[in-house]
Amino acid sequence: MDEKSLVSLAVGAMDETKRSGGGFAGCAPDQIKAPTDQVVLAGDIREAIDKNELILHYQPKVAM
Repeated sequence: MDEKSLVSLAVGAMDETKRSGGGFAGCAPDQIKAPTDQVVLAGDIREAIDKNELILHYQPKVAM
């Protein structure tokens, strides 16, 4: 199982724990479907940070 799959399962277990109001939840790949798009995006952002691929743009906000 790769890193993204493990994170996906952890996110699914966290969501299930929040829904049930319990203190913990177990997870298995066939039990919990995590929001994989968010996990992939988070992994892509981490990778872009590691590779110094992000560009910061400032947009000043002025009250007119």
